[in-house]
This record gives sequence, structure tokens and C-alpha cells, in this order.
Amino acid sequence: MNWLVRFVVRVRGHVQRFFFERAAARTAETQRKLLLRLMSKNRATAFGREHHFARIQSPEDYRRHVPIREFEEFRPWIERVENGEKNVLTRLQPFMFSTTSGTTAQPKLIPVTIEWIHNLGSLMRLWIHCNLRDHPTMLDGDILSFVSPSIEGRTPGGIPVGSVSGLTYKRVPWVLRRKYPLPYELSEVAD
Repeated sequence: MNWLVRFVVRVRGHVQRFFFERAAARTAETQRKLLLRLMSKNRATAFGREHHFARIQSPEDYRRHVPIREFEEFRPWIERVENGEKNVLTRLQPFMFSTTSGTTAQPKLIPVTIEWIHNLGSLMRLWIHCNLRDHPTMLDGDILSFVSPSIEGRTPGGIPVGSVSGLTYKRVPWVLRRKYPLPYELSEVAD
């Protein structure tokens, strides 16, 4: 792996690891703060109002107000977002839906916000950093990935539907993307 790739991954990953380890040292407090931040951000949404997010001050409160349920019980909420309604599940409008295959007749559509994508990027930097620490030659060769297209269709409200793996492939920093022997455009070839 060339020195630039190694340097970028090491520096960015070191910062991510510092924050992760600090949070992991206080898991209960870290999770409680995250829960309260999510409740505060999303209390004005339709889902937040119906589930009393403004009253939630602890994990116990959350368990009391937000029951565990199957995906199909979320489908009416998802369909509202698919049709373009705002402030349904999150205050941030999804910029896309990720598709999952499953055991139901209809595919599951998972709303993807820009905040979630930033969090995913942070986790990927941490994962790469820790793997390189344990396996220093991991990125010495090319990176061969097979992904689905980032956009495979649109909802009735015009929101793109596609693959997070395809989106991630396209968003990888140029310093790592240089190691891809195949261009992203090949994932869009239907046959």
C-alpha cells in the first residue's frame, strides 16, 4: 500500500478510534446520551409525537413508549415518507431508501439520511484503521468489490431507491478508490 493511503487511513482512523474508545469506556452513559439526542432531534416528527419522544428521559421511558415491532408495522410510516411526506420518522428527510431482501413479498425500504451516511463513514474509517493495525498488508493489493447500483428506482414521491453498498462504493475517498480495479459503472450493467 502506498505511503499516502497508509498516512490518510492512519490519521483519520486514529481520531475515530480515540472517540470510539472514550465512548466505549462509558457505554451506558454514551448510549443514554445518544438516545436523548435522538429523541430531542425527532420529537416533532409524527412518529415522535405519537410515541411521546418529548417525555422520554431514559431507556426505560423509551421501552415504555416505543414497543418492539415487526417491520410490517413500520410500513405505513415508511409509505408516508416514500410519498414525500416530511417529518414522519426523522426530522431529516431521507435522500434515498436502501432496499433489503427479505421473507415478505414486498422489499423493505429503509430511509437513509445524510447524518446516517456520515456516521457510516466514521465507522468505516474506524474499521479500516483497526484492521490495518492488526493486518498491515490488508490494502497492499487492489480492492475488488461487487455492489448493487446506488440507484435502482424511485419512490412515488421521487426519492431514489437503491443499494447502500453501491452508494458507499461511489463515496469512498479517492485515495482508496484508486485501488479499485473496476469502475463503479460496471455495477449498473443489468446483464
